[in-house]
Order: sequence, then C-alpha cells, then structure tokens
Amino acid sequence: MLVSSVISAQDLTIGFGSNLFIENGTVFNLNGMRLEPTVNYDLIGPNTISVSATPIDAQSINRVYDFTSPLSGYQGDFVFSYEDAELNSVPEANLVLVVKDVSGSWNGVASALNTTLNTLSYSFSSPTDIYGASASDDTVLSLSDFEDIGLQIYPNPVESIVVIDYKNAIEVEVCNQLGQSIFKTKNKSIDVSNLNNGVYLLLITDLKMNKKTIRKITKK
Repeated sequence: MLVSSVISAQDLTIGFGSNLFIENGTVFNLNGMRLEPTVNYDLIGPNTISVSATPIDAQSINRVYDFTSPLSGYQGDFVFSYEDAELNSVPEANLVLVVKDVSGSWNGVASALNTTLNTLSYSFSSPTDIYGASASDDTVLSLSDFEDIGLQIYPNPVESIVVIDYKNAIEVEVCNQLGQSIFKTKNKSIDVSNLNNGVYLLLITDLKMNKKTIRKITKK
C-alpha cells in the first residue's frame, strides 16, 4: 500500500504478510502520531498500532501509542500530538517525547515542544526501532532513566565550560531547543563558549547502562 498523502485513522492493523509503504517526503498521520520518513519506509505486518488514555506513570500524559511490533528501523521526523485535557497535571512546558525500547524502558529524546500546536517532534537521524511513544515530565524523567540520581551539571547558567559529574562513562549530544543536534562528545567537561546565548538540551547517555536522560542548560 503506497501512502502519498495524509492519512488519518483511529487504529491501524497490518496483517501477516502485508505492509504499508510510506514514500520519502510524504506524511502518515495516525490519530495524532505523524510519521515523515526521510527514506522510503515499510510498516511490515503483523502489527497493530493503537492509542490509549492510560499513562505510563504519574509523570506521563494520558496518551500512549502501543505497537504490537516495533516501527523497525524508522528514520525521519516523528511528531506526537496531544490535547490539553490529556496533560494529567504534567506542566506543559516540561513535556518531552518518550519512546519505548526493546527492553520495555521508556527513554526521553531531545524533542522540540510547540505549545501552540500541542506537538512534540524529533528527527531520528539513524534507523531506530520504536516500540511505543508517549510524553512525560522531563524534570523527573532522569530519576527513572538513570541508574541513580548522582548526576550533577554545573555551572548552570554557564559561560564557557559545563561539567557533568557522573560515575559512569557517558555520551552527550548537545541540541538546540528545536531538538536539532549541534555536536556530540564523550567528555564530561564540555566547552560551550562558541554557542550563542540561550537554552540548550543535553541528551546524556549512560554508556554502561544504555540509559538516557535530558537536561537543560542556559548559555550566557
């Protein structure tokens, strides 16, 4: 099945031996979940994609997408829409996109929040398996994603060097507020002196535990 325009539906079921072909440059919209692949992409069955109002936990909103099989090797833009009534007391300004991995863990990504359109968007630059999607409070996400709460970032605001104090080896992806990657490093002392003043996102991966968290810093 070739998708060449916007499609909207409540749920989607793809049978065994079937597939849904989404051409590069087109938009696939499933009840507020929008896929905009940057390469031709096949949704391969059997798979059922549905949305529920049962939150992941108390820090998550009342909109969760479940897939019986992963979106395997997805590459491109992923846009998550929500309604104000689904916020579940989570401050809208704190929302971050979370996706489920093969282990069943929910990991935050450095998504771009648009409170006018009620969307969270993220661009998967490399093929990624996505087992589910929702939105959570980014100020508490790190407590459940990291092995412990021993992560410290200072100074913040920062003028030149920001230090990440954490016991395990890490990889840090520095992103702008749109979620666009600026650079990556495995250093725990990061020179941000060349960045313009403003707010940035640090997507931090614990390389030992393969867990992620997002923290905000302000460059002054």
